[in-house]
Amino acid sequence: MSAVLALAAAALTGAAVAEERRYAIVVGNNRGDPTDLPLYYAERDASRMADVLTSLGAVRQEDLVLLKGADRKRVLEVVDEMGRRAAGDDELSLVIVYYSGHADSRSLHLDGTQLGFDELTEALADLPAELRVLVVDACRSGGLTRVKGASPVEPFQIQAQDKLETHGTAIITSSSSGEDAQESDRLRGGVFTHHFVAGLLGAADASGDAKVTLTEAYRYGYAQTLRTTSAQAIVQHPTYSFELRGKDDIVLTEVGESRRSALLILEDAGDYLLFDARRGGELLTEVTVPAGARISVPAGQYLLRRRTERQVQQLVLRLSEGREVGIRASQLATVPYGQTVRKGYSDERRSAVGLLVGTGVGGPPLPALGVGLMATAGARFDFEPLSLVVRGRYVNHVAENHELYMWHDVAGLDLTAMKLVDLGRVAPGIGVRIGTDGVWQSFDTIGEAPPRAALQLRGGSVLRTEFAPAARWVLGAEFSVDVLLYPGQSAEGDPRVTTSVVPVGSLDLTRWF
Repeated sequence: MSAVLALAAAALTGAAVAEERRYAIVVGNNRGDPTDLPLYYAERDASRMADVLTSLGAVRQEDLVLLKGADRKRVLEVVDEMGRRAAGDDELSLVIVYYSGHADSRSLHLDGTQLGFDELTEALADLPAELRVLVVDACRSGGLTRVKGASPVEPFQIQAQDKLETHGTAIITSSSSGEDAQESDRLRGGVFTHHFVAGLLGAADASGDAKVTLTEAYRYGYAQTLRTTSAQAIVQHPTYSFELRGKDDIVLTEVGESRRSALLILEDAGDYLLFDARRGGELLTEVTVPAGARISVPAGQYLLRRRTERQVQQLVLRLSEGREVGIRASQLATVPYGQTVRKGYSDERRSAVGLLVGTGVGGPPLPALGVGLMATAGARFDFEPLSLVVRGRYVNHVAENHELYMWHDVAGLDLTAMKLVDLGRVAPGIGVRIGTDGVWQSFDTIGEAPPRAALQLRGGSVLRTEFAPAARWVLGAEFSVDVLLYPGQSAEGDPRVTTSVVPVGSLDLTRWF
């Protein structure tokens, strides 16, 4: 991600973070130059960063300026205003600057204007602070995973001469020189920004001291960005430049410090996703954490989902302000296996395969025949858009009168395509089916009646409801209406194609592998 995340924090010299004065300027611009395509998430990323800095990063609300859609003039005015405010502040040790938007190799694109890196760094150098951290998140849009960055002719990067001359400077970029950055619709933000913010919420706390340092946040953001983008055509490698002379590692956030938030303690290691249950299931954060990790989140009602290579688990929970809630993996319910694929819950699996067996009854294809008993067996394949079933079936009908006893046996193959709607453990759906059968008739009669054989074509619509009593088992109930096409004879004995409509009901059991 040719995005630069500028984050700054006070140094650890034995004093608490809250005792230091921190200022922050957070800028998000979805609109850049007239030739830049509008961005979707730059301003949202800026809002998320501002929330983290004020809730966990010891930046007072009055000491943070959030700008959305601002131009070059307005940004420089804010930097100048902040310099005048901080001039007499002896406690000021840190200035944090974050930018998310468009850029090229020399300047930021701000609502139709451009702010050069040299001009920006000179303005920041005049601020009376011991430490400065610069973050610039530069992007351009693409498809579902949008490419973020600069003009395609030159990669986005901050040159060495752009670094601030001060007691300490930290620069973090979301991708290395020559790489494009990526935005994700699923994450609703820049890939690196999403993971970096998740780290600041607590996921990056490798030491377990409830404090997230600059080094921990960078390492977590790097690892998760690389992991997320490794399946894409473009792989991101975040970079950093830390020049913190005489400084210990910098604490960026203290997890659990905000009384407005709740503290979620994940007792088991793993990959977790947290969705806001009151905002249409919007993804709040995605983290990969060790056992006992603490994540600070706003109070509210959430869906917590845990993913492993073998299964997906989830739990609805309510988190209250100032409360700590510990969650073990054993408290989460396992999601039915097919549903994890159909709803895109698993990154590791894009399809699910199962075997099924079933039984049922079919209506008579001929008036003289009775209801047939049916046995089925086959394989099932579930994908995110559709479910497919390849099935073999056998049906037996009989007919009798005082002169004749007839066996009407049908064996064939069919293919069913279904769209299921997952509602917890229940999944109703509709589909279509096509198939072909061999038909054999044999007779027991007082006269001569040789056996007959023919082929028939079959197609129809399907209504289905499924229930998953366990993660890898599914019970299905199905009703279909089949249209049969088979050879017959006219009253004059001429061959013709005969059609009949046959209702079919069945039950089946699927085992996923």
